[in-house]
Amino acid sequence: MRVIVADDEFFARRAISKMLKEIMPDVEIVLEAETGREIMEVMEQTAADVIFTDIRMPDGDGLEVAEFIQKHCPDTSVAIISGYADFAYASAAIRYGVEDYLTKPVQKEKLRETLERILQNRKARNQAVEERVESRMELEGIRYMNPEEVFAEEKVSDILVATIPDSGIGQDDCWQMLVIQLRERMINWSRERLEEQREYFRQHLERMKVWEYYFYPREEFLILAAPGQKGVTEGYLPAATEKMLEALERDRKLHFTAGISAPHQGLEACVLKEAYRECSIAARHRRLETGKRSFLWEQESSEQEEIVNRILAYVEENYRNDITLFQIASEKFFMNASYLSRIFKAGTGKPFSRYLIEYRMQKAAELLQKEELRISDVAQYVGYNDTSYFIQTFKKQYHMTPEQYRMKKEK
Repeated sequence: MRVIVADDEFFARRAISKMLKEIMPDVEIVLEAETGREIMEVMEQTAADVIFTDIRMPDGDGLEVAEFIQKHCPDTSVAIISGYADFAYASAAIRYGVEDYLTKPVQKEKLRETLERILQNRKARNQAVEERVESRMELEGIRYMNPEEVFAEEKVSDILVATIPDSGIGQDDCWQMLVIQLRERMINWSRERLEEQREYFRQHLERMKVWEYYFYPREEFLILAAPGQKGVTEGYLPAATEKMLEALERDRKLHFTAGISAPHQGLEACVLKEAYRECSIAARHRRLETGKRSFLWEQESSEQEEIVNRILAYVEENYRNDITLFQIASEKFFMNASYLSRIFKAGTGKPFSRYLIEYRMQKAAELLQKEELRISDVAQYVGYNDTSYFIQTFKKQYHMTPEQYRMKKEK
């Protein structure tokens, strides 16, 4: 935990720092400040988890510090230190989000209680972050479910499947599925924009009967396409898809990728589920192959390729958790971690640890497009409890801080 202690009295701030070290030996005292201005200047350059500040200081008092922190560093907790005569003054700090106050002289046990209370509050806020992010994906309606969930629930999938014949695709038609995603999820898909994009797909697949559905959680278009004219060969859809995505990139600056299933027949949920699985496996090749936009599913050529695909799928589902290749090797594949590491690097061209970091940073970049999420929300969601470390890792990947990345994308 990174802590700032501020008091214009030298011995007072040294005493608090000493007690904090005794209470929590691994605490890092980032700064012992004499003025509020020192705190604000340092917080513009680095991060701290907790600030203990005297309420009366020259050049920026405790209230000014609390107001600054609330506006610019909302993830930082503030506790104020006040003399008895300042009690009414200190109570005004509540509106600036101050979490606790201590009266002088500060007693070690009171300091311990305050620190424990702040830690509990921060833990509760972290849990709230997860709930707030997840709640975006728990809205009612099929569009707000993941496709696997839809196909697993017979009553839900029946509702979805019932809309397919409206497109002209029937039980006896031979169709293929496309799963189309933006490489970077940056678009707020309004109803009007979704309809415009659907029409674009239909125009570029004009020789096909097309059914389309959009899933919000993964921000992906799911398309069924069956030949609508005579003379449409099996190779038409992959070629038309690549051409369509190339046009989107050239004309609209939208960078899509697509996974394409094998041909299927029948509209049962189990058939759609299998086609979706094939699209997902095919689409994962976008992380292994550059220069392509669409990827056609092919039967895995070897057991090792299947293992790599299963690891990639596991990362997609569990990247928010503390996962390692050793854990995957022992708990999922029951094989030697060194052997699994060699297979993964041979299949992806990079070590597992590097792939996991890059995947998390990609997800973070996507979440940064959502303005309502704070940087700490994004860090927490992609598996980083330490926001400062997340910022450092993100900067190594994108050569700019998350805040700079967000501002660049908003322009």
